[in-house]
Amino acid sequence: MTSTVNSDIINELKKFDTPTVSNAIETFKLRDRTEGYAGMNLRCLSPELNPMVGYAVTCTVDGTTPGTPTIGKRLEFLELLNDMPKPSVVVFQTIGPEPLRTCVAGDMICLAYSKLGAVGLVSDGAIRDLKGIRKNTPDFNIFAQGMVASHGNLTKIEINVPVTIGGIQINPGDLLHGDENGIIKIPTEIAKSVVKQSQIVREEESKIFETLHQKSLSLEELKDEFS
Repeated sequence: MTSTVNSDIINELKKFDTPTVSNAIETFKLRDRTEGYAGMNLRCLSPELNPMVGYAVTCTVDGTTPGTPTIGKRLEFLELLNDMPKPSVVVFQTIGPEPLRTCVAGDMICLAYSKLGAVGLVSDGAIRDLKGIRKNTPDFNIFAQGMVASHGNLTKIEINVPVTIGGIQINPGDLLHGDENGIIKIPTEIAKSVVKQSQIVREEESKIFETLHQKSLSLEELKDEFS
């Protein structure tokens, strides 16, 4: 599992939007710019909330294979979630025959997850009871492909394993940052430095916007800003 960071750093990271944090991470050149973020099929269904920051608690699920769902792994997953570092983010990869019809969570289980320290859910499947989630867990972030009406036969297959969601591999304990723009991974070894760099990015971009908002700019002036 990836190492954890001080809770103060977590709180500081929540002050920045996800693209700003992503730009900050790029300056450390630890990964290619094409890596570390999820695709647009992973939709933010809670865009009104503040950015989500937490450690991934992973699981593969199947909700569309006919048959009786298994309860054993469900309880085992709750135990795992309880034992993992906080704040945590529930991460479900669908491996059943119909991912777009796989409901991974509803309002009651999201409330249970939040009671165990989760601040959000990330999945390439679907959720339901969105209004109920907003009512019962108003600060719980949801990232999924969309919504469906029925829960199907949700079965947790493997827990605490690497999963692939929206084009990125997420390992147990990975530090995730997400908002209405999507999800990224933050390398914990540079998390403290990312906070400082995010502030620098914010200040530099603010200066660029001041320039761009001027009524008259020449082509050469614009080229200087983006060179």
